[in-house]
Amino acid sequence: MWVAHTEGWISIVAHRDDPEVLLVRARRDDHITHLWPDAEIIILADADYRYRAAISREMVAEVIAEVLINMEYDDFKSHVSDVELRTSYLSIWDFMRERLDE
Repeated sequence: MWVAHTEGWISIVAHRDDPEVLLVRARRDDHITHLWPDAEIIILADADYRYRAAISREMVAEVIAEVLINMEYDDFKSHVSDVELRTSYLSIWDFMRERLDE
């Protein structure tokens, strides 16, 4: 699952060895630590998502739910303060609009 939040882009997948844990992955470590400040980040230099954290399923669900419950903006893209990240999101938005709009 990809999750785009105002402070980053993460990929969440099942942990291969521990069914109680999810692997939260990102291309920047702060994209993880913004949501899970105490996460132990593992760095894999040759991986597509260089930064990773094994986090319990419950903690992942709790934090994502908290983000949703506390959401106040009515336009996601305009609340992304990092210019490079916002530009990336706009590119994704445009790509999806061009290919999926009927």
